[in-house]
Amino acid sequence: MKATILGIILTVVISIFGNVVANGDLPKREERKSKGVTTFISAKWEATPIVLELAEYLSAESSDLFWSYFDGIISLKSSLESLETDKQVYDACIGVASTLLAPAQLRMAKLALSMHLTSPAVRMFDQIATQNGAKELPCETFVAIASRKVCDNDILRDILKSTVKFDPEEHRIETYLLDHSYPSSDNRSLTAILYGELGNSDFSAKHKILSGYADKGVINYVVRWNIKSRGKPKLRLSGYGIELQLKSTEYKSQDDTTPKETVDDAGVPSEEEDENDPQNQIDGFNFGRLKNLFPALRTPLERFRRHLSEMSEEIEPLKVWQMQALSMQAAAAVMDAHDAGGDEALKVLISLAQNFPMQTKSLIHVNVPRSFRDEVLYNQDVWSSSLGLRPAEPLLLVSGAQYDADEVDLMALLAALREDIGPMNTLHALGLNRKLINKLLSLELGESFTWEEYGLDIRDTAITWLNDLETDDRYRRWPSSYMELLRPTYPGMLRNLRRNIYNYVIVIDPTSPSSAPPLKLGETLLKHATPVRVGLVLAPGRDSALGTALRSAFNYVAQERNSNKEAFYFLTQVLNSLQEDALSVDHIKKYLKKYASSSANLDEIISEESEFNFGHQLAEEFVSKLGTNKFPQVIVNGVPLYDEGSGALSSVELLEEALVTALSRHTARLQRAVFRGNLADSDDAVEYLMKQPHIVSRLNRRVLASEPSQYLDLSGVSSSRDLFSEDKIHRLLHLTGRDALATALPIFKYFTKPGKSEKITQTLWIAGDLNKKESRELLRNALTFMRESGGIRVAFIPNVDGSGEDQSFNKVVLAALTSLEPAEATKYVVQLLEDEGCHERKDCEILPELVPALNKYEWVLKASRVLCARSLKLRGSERAVIHNARVIGPFNKGESFSLEDFALLERYSNQVYGDKLSELLHQNKKLSNNVLDDDDDITDISTDNYLKVISVLASRSPRVRTPLPSGLRTDHSVIELPPLYEDEAAVEIVAVVDPASAAAQRLAPLLLVLRRVVNCRLQLFLNPQDKNSDMPLKSFYRYVLEPELQFNSAGVQTGGAIARFSRLPHAPLLSLELRTPPNWLVECVKSVYDLDNIRLADVESLVHRLGHYYY
Repeated sequence: MKATILGIILTVVISIFGNVVANGDLPKREERKSKGVTTFISAKWEATPIVLELAEYLSAESSDLFWSYFDGIISLKSSLESLETDKQVYDACIGVASTLLAPAQLRMAKLALSMHLTSPAVRMFDQIATQNGAKELPCETFVAIASRKVCDNDILRDILKSTVKFDPEEHRIETYLLDHSYPSSDNRSLTAILYGELGNSDFSAKHKILSGYADKGVINYVVRWNIKSRGKPKLRLSGYGIELQLKSTEYKSQDDTTPKETVDDAGVPSEEEDENDPQNQIDGFNFGRLKNLFPALRTPLERFRRHLSEMSEEIEPLKVWQMQALSMQAAAAVMDAHDAGGDEALKVLISLAQNFPMQTKSLIHVNVPRSFRDEVLYNQDVWSSSLGLRPAEPLLLVSGAQYDADEVDLMALLAALREDIGPMNTLHALGLNRKLINKLLSLELGESFTWEEYGLDIRDTAITWLNDLETDDRYRRWPSSYMELLRPTYPGMLRNLRRNIYNYVIVIDPTSPSSAPPLKLGETLLKHATPVRVGLVLAPGRDSALGTALRSAFNYVAQERNSNKEAFYFLTQVLNSLQEDALSVDHIKKYLKKYASSSANLDEIISEESEFNFGHQLAEEFVSKLGTNKFPQVIVNGVPLYDEGSGALSSVELLEEALVTALSRHTARLQRAVFRGNLADSDDAVEYLMKQPHIVSRLNRRVLASEPSQYLDLSGVSSSRDLFSEDKIHRLLHLTGRDALATALPIFKYFTKPGKSEKITQTLWIAGDLNKKESRELLRNALTFMRESGGIRVAFIPNVDGSGEDQSFNKVVLAALTSLEPAEATKYVVQLLEDEGCHERKDCEILPELVPALNKYEWVLKASRVLCARSLKLRGSERAVIHNARVIGPFNKGESFSLEDFALLERYSNQVYGDKLSELLHQNKKLSNNVLDDDDDITDISTDNYLKVISVLASRSPRVRTPLPSGLRTDHSVIELPPLYEDEAAVEIVAVVDPASAAAQRLAPLLLVLRRVVNCRLQLFLNPQDKNSDMPLKSFYRYVLEPELQFNSAGVQTGGAIARFSRLPHAPLLSLELRTPPNWLVECVKSVYDLDNIRLADVESLVHRLGHYYY
């Protein structure tokens, strides 16, 4: 019986198959061969040498790394030009870089080489060389010096020996900030630029000649690239995406919301199959007819239909009810793959997302566990309530910083990762555990305000207030409630509020004609009853006699008329009446006569000994807090209006516009404070304004205008301490700046505060020459500040210019630091510095125990000078303050750094990083005392390590960190992948994605590459849509990115990254689109087919596209 049925089935199958072939419905064999689409993008320039790309990459990290790599390439036993294959050159370059970079940084460098990120920089230098006539010379390596281009080394030596004959200004060569200047070069000397290609023997020979003279300070040595044309193909790029979209007309769905039952419990069909359903017609088989003819074989026939459907390269139309759960089913398939371990879940996610239209026919059979679905829906509620994240919406967090997951800016992400990996490895090298490192890196450190937003406390008796909105009768009818600020009004219009919320302070030199515009505006504000309180400060002027006369006259009028406002009107009359005449004493007396009584002696009133000559000292102290000696100055609620070339203080109109803009900003802040309940009617307006964190005791641009580049790099490799000895000091010249600093750091000697020892949180280095009075004053202020504050240590770094002066004072301080106890050395040196006259008289008291050591420190002065030049970038005798690795300086001649400036520096540093860092370390220590796991091996951080932690964290660009919401469940819907390298620090990456979304297409391949490049701990939260009303994803996608360069078996570098689409459907109409970084400009230069209308059924074998990148 079974044999009979089987025979019938075979007969029917053969009959149907024959009929289909006869009717021509079955595709021909040659039409079913695999077809695909390939795309790549090339730059318009030739491929640049690997050695130069890597050099530019390291230059972006630091100039020290660049020159260390430079020296390493030159020191290779075999020059790069002698190596036979690309792979050998690549291995040699990576071998040199591996001695300078941590493993994670090296992998990032390999990725950068794969993407050719620095090739434009190499190309730029080559273009500069071309513009300077490099291609017209008979040699490829030459030196531009003394208005000549020199190829011969002997001629070069002759020129260098006679550099004194050449005037640097006459033979000046233009240099750029991007140029690679040799570390010991002196920019004031004759410039020599070496053009060539690193790794060539001739280039190395010329470098050795030039570097020797640069070390002597004879020349300013600069390196630029000049690339020899090799006839290589155009540079192949990567780091972009290619999308093949299905035309919107291609998807058909049947309106069948209720799924049909195929077989009941007894195995009997509930209804007949539709023989005309396209889903039942596959490869010539009509499974609808077969199932109707042989109902008992429905199950094996259905299995066979599914197999043929999944093997087919065509898209199978889906019913509406089959589309509803596609997102959930895709997420469940990814989660099932996670059980296989490794990165299998990521690979499945990539396969599903990038080929989603072809995967749907298998996804519709995936079962979604109830526990998985419940957890996904629960987490979606948590995401929505905490971060406003909707179902299917993506999220990407890297070390807590949030990035756009829909359109990932790869360049910005890699730049941020480079900025994180270096500090992370430095912290890891200090012995900190992973949890503490991640907490430290997630801190939001950085300035809360820019330099222009900081303000000065205006509760100062030096300010003469001309009106008071809260007490003057003129404003008594105005409302006094702060709620008035929330009342709608026209833009730019000020509320008439009887509160001193707007304060306009004018700081002027009364003898200067430029004081007129601020005074005129102040007069307008007073006369028109504007809701602004006006104040005045008469700063000490250039002409002290005229300034004294005008100040005395102002004070006299104020007392005589009992009105500061009348005195202000007198001042404006005097200055406005000048026209083009200069201010004189007679002019002042002329207008003073109108306000003085007939018996008053005008000469006595305005004389220097007058009883009205007061306020000079107060004004001088207030002006010193402003941090400038340029007048006039306008202060709005304590914040100066900076006239950075805009001319805002030069005319009344421009000043009024600037004032209205500033008051609008202050209004918005006050409105927020009222709305949030931070400002109540019981609060005093001025007291509230002056308690804001941007109000400081004094303004100092050097302190408040911080930049990450101001922080020293303390992550260098420490060499032997023996280098800081008399016989080996010359070897210091061969160290980079950061390596020299790392070597010197453990042997620094510090002044400390007498008394009980305390935890050090601030390290001060004072660089200067104590032969100079300004340097002695700077060191004295630092030591006084240390004694008056807590948790501070001070080191002195002599920076002498070697001019042959007597250096006994510098030697005495060094001897005191090394021979005496720190507290005793502090006391002794402070006494020396306070006795200022002893240095001029040369009779300072030298302790007997210090005398034998004085002659031993000549070499220390030389070593310190090398350190100042290489690491601190200071010229001889220049002064600087280095506070917690932040360089403040060099100071200009006559510029002081007072005790108040040290106090401001302390407050600023605590506000930027100190308080947050101390709180975190305190909490971490407290937690470690309670619970200790395998990753909590906590030890107290030493003072030097604490200094390194600060230099690492404070030098990073500030970024907003987004913490993960609490309460998320991770049992059934979260993929957690541990770091691949257990002995390295790990970056925390959190991704939230729907596998059936465009974001998954872009994000999944990037995450897989980052797993190989960056040692990361990845948490992947699946966030699928619960129900879909349509196909969730209608495109194919490829991301072009490789973790490192590829070479063939012969050692030749392959052509480069390319996007390949295979097993694509032949029938639908496809449209190709590029997803490149936003700053790329790409055009198609080669394609036979219309890329907006690709139908593979009409193509012989392959659709290829070549694009060119412009910059």
